[in-house]
Amino acid sequence: MTPPLVVWTARLAAGCWLVRWLVEVPHNRRAGSSAGRALPRVALLWWTAGCGFHLAHVAAAYHWVHNWSHAAAWEHTAQRTAALAGVHWGGGVWLNDLFTLLWPLDVVRLWVERSTGRSACPKAIVRGWHVFSLAMMISATVIFGPFGWRAIALLVVLLWWHLRRRSRATDARPS
Repeated sequence: MTPPLVVWTARLAAGCWLVRWLVEVPHNRRAGSSAGRALPRVALLWWTAGCGFHLAHVAAAYHWVHNWSHAAAWEHTAQRTAALAGVHWGGGVWLNDLFTLLWPLDVVRLWVERSTGRSACPKAIVRGWHVFSLAMMISATVIFGPFGWRAIALLVVLLWWHLRRRSRATDARPS
C-alpha cells in the first residue's frame, strides 16, 4: 500500500496544477490572449503551491516507496506501465525527473515576470512546457492514479481542447 503522504501530496499537486489552469484560461479569454500578460496572482499562488506539493511528493515517494533508489523508481514505473499498457518501460521516471526540475524553474520565471512586467522566456518554450506538463499530469494520473482519475484526465484534455478551439475561433474573427 502506498503511504498516504505520497498519495495526498500527488493529489494536492495535481489539484493545484488544475486550479492554476482553470483560473488562467478564463483570464486569458477576457484579456484576449496570454501574450505579454502576467499570470493572475491567484493562479501563480496555486502554481507555486502545486510545485511545492510535487516536490514533497517526489521526496516522499523516494523515501517511503523507493528507498532513495532511482533504479527502484524506474522498476516501479516499468511495472505500472506494463500493467496498463503491456510494455515494461520505466523511462517515464526520467521524464518525471525533468518535470521536477522544470516546474520550480517555471515558478521562478513567472514570479520574475510578474515583478518585472517583462516576459523572461520565448513563447515557443512556454508553450512546449505547457504541453509537456499536461502530458505529464495526464500520464501520471492514468498510470498511477485510481481508475476514476482516468475519466478526470480525459475530461481535462477535452476541456483544454475545447477552450483552445474556442479561443482560436475568437482570435480568427475580424475586429
